[in-house]
Amino acid sequence: MQIDLRNRLLADIQSGSDEAIMSAAGQLFELGEYGSPKGTYLLSGGKAALRLGYWMDAAILLFNGLHTAEPDTLVRAEILVNRAVACSRVGFYRDAVQAATEFLDQIDSLPELARKWAANAHHAMGFAYDRLEQYSEAAQHNGLAAEMYTNSIGRSNAMCDLAYSLAMGGNAADADAILSRIDLTDLSGLPLFHYYVTAVIVDFALARYANGMATTKKAEELVRGSDDAWGSPLAELRYWKARCMWELGDLIRAAATGFQAAMLAERHWNRTLCDRATAWLAEINGKWGN
Repeated sequence: MQIDLRNRLLADIQSGSDEAIMSAAGQLFELGEYGSPKGTYLLSGGKAALRLGYWMDAAILLFNGLHTAEPDTLVRAEILVNRAVACSRVGFYRDAVQAATEFLDQIDSLPELARKWAANAHHAMGFAYDRLEQYSEAAQHNGLAAEMYTNSIGRSNAMCDLAYSLAMGGNAADADAILSRIDLTDLSGLPLFHYYVTAVIVDFALARYANGMATTKKAEELVRGSDDAWGSPLAELRYWKARCMWELGDLIRAAATGFQAAMLAERHWNRTLCDRATAWLAEINGKWGN
């Protein structure tokens, strides 16, 4: 019976179905099957979970992969990069920084193939440092990621995150300049939504509240009611929309929108945004009370 299970799981890991690969990786690990080189199956499962947007599953599979793969191997290096990405998204920000740092520290001793992952490692570090509110460190790594990406989507996402780091760090004019350099021609879906969210943040930082509301409307047209599918980026949009609405005098709707942002951020592991939205709601409640 166990032989039949093993054969089925090995077939699943090669199936091309992300759901099947993710499930099989965990079960093969329980059976003591790690692939060759060691950790290959957990790496495949973690990458499948990332593609599905199952950040926690990816973080767990890749954590186990780190304890399975041999040191100084290409498999371990790829596990580190993917774990950095997973941890940055699920809220394990310091784990993300640690994994990316370990990868970058050894990159010169790795095969040439690994060099292409440096952009992803820097981007994960930038994302994590943003959520830790260490914006100067975030800007450094997001900037390096933007320089290293060879595809337009990766580059535009990193440039948006660089603009976010700059705006949140008090350099909104520089952030505005970065956004102006992004070519929107090839952007659609989530990358375009990401751009719009960042533009709203920059508009708010530059006191262009009406412009921010107009940009919010463009972003919301992409969502079409699928709130959970857009997750943390939508929570970010709603928070900054609420802030713009408040500044424009639409106080009741601003508070309601801010509450929606806090709830959505909590559901999607953006604890930094949830705390920020909650603190702002307490602040405006105090102002109403006065």
